[in-house]
Amino acid sequence: MDEEITKPSQSFLLKLLLPIDIILVIITLFTSLFIILESILSSHGIILNFSNYGHSMDPTIKGNALVIINTAAPFEELKIGDVVMFKEPKGLNTDTDKIRVHISKVDEGSPSTTDPSDSETNTIDEMENIEYLEDRAVLHRIVEIKNISTGNRLLLTQGDHNPAPDRYPISAEAYIGKMLWHVDYIGEIIRVLYQNFMVIMVVTILLSICTALINRSVGSLRDR
Repeated sequence: MDEEITKPSQSFLLKLLLPIDIILVIITLFTSLFIILESILSSHGIILNFSNYGHSMDPTIKGNALVIINTAAPFEELKIGDVVMFKEPKGLNTDTDKIRVHISKVDEGSPSTTDPSDSETNTIDEMENIEYLEDRAVLHRIVEIKNISTGNRLLLTQGDHNPAPDRYPISAEAYIGKMLWHVDYIGEIIRVLYQNFMVIMVVTILLSICTALINRSVGSLRDR
């Protein structure tokens, strides 16, 4: 009698858990492949960034996009119209533009983004005593380029959605990389999967074990 009750309940539980288990396995594999791809690209100076970018680049780039940044793109070769990522100057006051930088970290052996000589302190007034936040960045478009007489180069940037250029010009010291490509909307999904990968993997393993045990039990009851 007990076996007659147990068999339908276990069969129902198996039908319920099996699709969930398959979905979790697919999600785990996808996240694993993304992490591997991220590691390979970062060794070649490519950053995969998927934080909240705010609305300053609407409608060109949505705030929850996956953005691919080339840190090896030379600072001296940047052109007007390029979208660049740069360290946020302290006191920029663009709260909606702030993003976490280096979710995908570039190895120390990766190609340098600028020539060391470009990182010397600028002598013009507007660049004096600017502090940059190492873990924050902004993604904006170059609208003007200034070549200073001292040999230093400055970029004037602006968000596509913003009515005016950014307060501070961007020097080689602040420059992180040039945007290669972006995919709207999926950044937030990837961020959640990336930050919770270990939890997802553990749940997937435990659920797979439970599903296998229930399947084995149901198979045993059928054989009787």
